[in-house]
Amino acid sequence: MSDTSLEERRLGILNALDIIAGTDPGMDRICTLASDMFGMPIAIVTLLDEERQWLKARSGIDVAFLPRETAFCNYTILGDEVLVVSDALADERFAADPLVTGEPHFRFYAGAPLEWEPGIRLGALCVIDTERRSFSDAERRRLAHLAHLVVAQIRLHAANRDLHRNVEQLAIRQSALEWTSTHDALTGLPNRTLFHNTLEKAIDAMAPGQRGALLIIDLDEFKQINDTMGHSAGDALLVAVGDRLATLVQAPHVVARLGGDEFGIILAEGVTAQQLRSLSQDINDALRKPVQHDRFSFYCSASIGQAFFPEHGTTAMAVLRCADLALYAAKDEGRNQSVMFRPELSDRLEARITVLDRARSALERDAIVPYYQPKVALGSGKIVGFEALLRWRDPILGMQSPMMIWEAFRDPVLSVEIGQRMRALVMADMATWRRQGVPFGAVAINVSAAEFTRGDLATTILESMAAFRLPPETLELEVTETVFLGDASGEIGDALKALSDDGVAIALDDFGTGHASLTHLRELPVQWLKIDKTFVGDMRENRESAAIVNMCIELAKSFGIGVVAEGVETEAQAKMLTDWNCDVAQGYLFGKPVEADLVPFLLAGWSQEDAMLYAARRHG
Repeated sequence: MSDTSLEERRLGILNALDIIAGTDPGMDRICTLASDMFGMPIAIVTLLDEERQWLKARSGIDVAFLPRETAFCNYTILGDEVLVVSDALADERFAADPLVTGEPHFRFYAGAPLEWEPGIRLGALCVIDTERRSFSDAERRRLAHLAHLVVAQIRLHAANRDLHRNVEQLAIRQSALEWTSTHDALTGLPNRTLFHNTLEKAIDAMAPGQRGALLIIDLDEFKQINDTMGHSAGDALLVAVGDRLATLVQAPHVVARLGGDEFGIILAEGVTAQQLRSLSQDINDALRKPVQHDRFSFYCSASIGQAFFPEHGTTAMAVLRCADLALYAAKDEGRNQSVMFRPELSDRLEARITVLDRARSALERDAIVPYYQPKVALGSGKIVGFEALLRWRDPILGMQSPMMIWEAFRDPVLSVEIGQRMRALVMADMATWRRQGVPFGAVAINVSAAEFTRGDLATTILESMAAFRLPPETLELEVTETVFLGDASGEIGDALKALSDDGVAIALDDFGTGHASLTHLRELPVQWLKIDKTFVGDMRENRESAAIVNMCIELAKSFGIGVVAEGVETEAQAKMLTDWNCDVAQGYLFGKPVEADLVPFLLAGWSQEDAMLYAARRHG
């Protein structure tokens, strides 16, 4: 399509949308957010018609429109990348622009195009300064993401306008709502509700001697892609997976997105075990092909659980349970593979019950014991604090790591009880150290999502600190990003703010493996970011891990947040982190977790080996 045709289509779309006139609170909020996020005095959403640049939303400037010939955005809409003008006076395209030479004296400009469809850009989201400055790649990505939100706001405006046009369209709206209630908005596939109903009907319609099959597909490492590359990349992956599955599985069979990164397939008739294995292989072959997004390529694989019906169940719930158990087995056996349900997988459910009983017993026997791993400032080499790690005493096997009771941390009741017990023990140890004059710094302790749901976590912690006569700055709470998922995220943010306001430091744990968001770093009172050991451990051998670690440090620094690297085991890793200005590290290089009464000796200058020899003599 020629440039003239593109411009005609662009103006036609802009005219049809009818959005130039009037204000939009949603876009105004995005402008305010952009101004705050980038520290710019001016942020605007502009729409370009034939003659004018309309300031649809704005922050820091009170102008409704400007002549198009003076618009920086004339250049922004020519490409799909963020346009950055570091110094307009030094750029021949803009040096003589009246907006540069006169009021308001634009000097710096960064604009992200508002792309309605490929090649069609309605305008731009811009941030502007009256001083020259630089703009990093990370800032470009953030601005582009905000521009996507502006386009979404325009689409929402168009949808709302269409829904209210006339009575005839009310019927269309009802149809759309019915479709939405049974389909996934992102991929367009049937959702869990429609999938469940379809499975029930398929089971009921199964003729004697025939069998159907159910596949539950879970993407491997989806969270890592979603968190390291952004939610837009995660969405692009989900759409690509949905398209590829729909291509492989045709009617009368059904493909659905069940939620998150989980998909389901119903093969409603005449399927053999060999056909099922072949289809599963075809699925993983298709998913391993690269997905392109924002100039990047990324890959995925899937774990697949399989079950037959009515062989493995005569109701939808029963067959789904069997397929889920097979899926868990596929993940446990190494991922990137498919597993057919077998009866012994049900034993895993019993194993979970055993683990929960083991955890309850540990609580009843007061067998929970905190161990403390030192955290070292990379600049000085001094111990600046500790992380409290759970251990528990088995009556037969002795001291155990939390892995043998890990399932208990998914239980909403037990996880709260264990968390409360750990905090009480840790605070008692801290109080003892203070009485002894031990300069232990601050002790970090993990808090689970379930503990926030009670609603009184902040009050409980602060009251406990006061009871033990502990200054708030001696405690650090570590929360993972998954804590902020769900309906209670607002209350959790309030609790963290209350604790932070009183002096308790908040650390975002396992960064890079959960649901990281710039919103979390910007809106929550996070003082420390902890880089997960999976990236630190192989960053010298794996360029991607090294890039992630370096990016996390730079991101934290840009937000004024301290950085702790976990799992540091070699001098080479420590040097690498030091060179990248990482603040604090912990790991076996500096010391393994030890009991509370060994902490004073470590701080007094003992080595890890000295402390362990002391412990051996004492218990001998």
